[in-house]
Amino acid sequence: IGEKAFSETSLKSITIPSKVCIIKSYAFSPCWNLKTVKFKENSELKEIGNRAFSQTSLESITIPSSVTVIGAAAFMDCGKLKIVKIVPDSQLTEIGSCAFSRTSLESITIPSNVTKIGIAAFMDCDKLKIVEIVSGSQLTEIGNWAFSRRTIVLSSIPLSNNLW
Repeated sequence: IGEKAFSETSLKSITIPSKVCIIKSYAFSPCWNLKTVKFKENSELKEIGNRAFSQTSLESITIPSSVTVIGAAAFMDCGKLKIVKIVPDSQLTEIGSCAFSRTSLESITIPSNVTKIGIAAFMDCDKLKIVEIVSGSQLTEIGNWAFSRRTIVLSSIPLSNNLW
């Protein structure tokens, strides 16, 4: 899906075809009325570009298992976004800087293939209380301020990764 393809439209809902491999930067940003994004079964999506869904009204989203990169600020300023589901068999390796900043996430599970969480990836998520990093994690880099300004009640972080 091309850069700025649906930017500034009144689109409320979209189903992304399974053959789409990349959602480019600003594809849906800003698209204030966009509340629902679904991905067709057997999605081949590999990358969600920078600011692809920022400034939308998404409330929840399930990231297809084929996605390897969530770009910088991809969901930033989605104030209604409470639920992000990343499936256990996810191929996700990178969560970009500010990817989920200023959302209403309450919890997040980081899949084992993720190696990098960018700077301020979850900054200013006032409601984020639970961060779970899956056992067997390949995580080697957590950027500055990734989870700043919040009290994380439960954080399961494997100590074998030399992150600390």
